[in-house]
Amino acid sequence: MNLNLHVQVYRYIELNPVRAGMVARPADYPWSSYPINAGGKVSGLRTPHPLYLALGSSDKERQIHYRALVAEGLGEQQVETIRLSLNKGIVLGDVRFADQIATLTGKRLATGKPGRPVGWRKNKDNSL
Repeated sequence: MNLNLHVQVYRYIELNPVRAGMVARPADYPWSSYPINAGGKVSGLRTPHPLYLALGSSDKERQIHYRALVAEGLGEQQVETIRLSLNKGIVLGDVRFADQIATLTGKRLATGKPGRPVGWRKNKDNSL
């Protein structure tokens, strides 16, 4: 998963309660990590992601950059891409990442060809 995609997913998660009309701002949602990442609220429930740590060399700097990233928001296409992946249970990332997840889970987590496979009604001796 590339850096840009990580940032999009962060924004998607933080802005979901706002999009749903549950709150006016991400900081208003009580189960959000936004107050921790953007405001410095102390919590033992979150382990900072390396991407978050790369936003700055100090907590203050990371918080400023995080607020700016979330404020930038997402375009409709970005929201739809993430939503489609979530709804279909498919991997959101490049082929290498999808292959790693498939190997770890033993499940195919990518979209296949639409429709039933050719010959799906035939039994082992190719009769109907």
